[in-house]
Amino acid sequence: MTNTVKIQVCSDTDFEQLIAEIYIDDKFVALVSQDEGVDNLRVEFPGSDQNESTITRKVDFEVLCHALSNARRELVG
Repeated sequence: MTNTVKIQVCSDTDFEQLIAEIYIDDKFVALVSQDEGVDNLRVEFPGSDQNESTITRKVDFEVLCHALSNARRELVG
């Protein structure tokens, strides 16, 4: 595994504000929502009803911390 991190900022009809989707090695890991304000970001992980082939549930701790930091920077600067 190469631990390639991709952050995709987008609009989703389920959220009022922009979200940042986190992908590691082309698999969805989580999204970061700023709906409760930029000082109160929320991380949402995929539910059990998701297509397991497109997500990952285990990632390296440091890689996830780096990805979350990048997602925050993309959303709030």
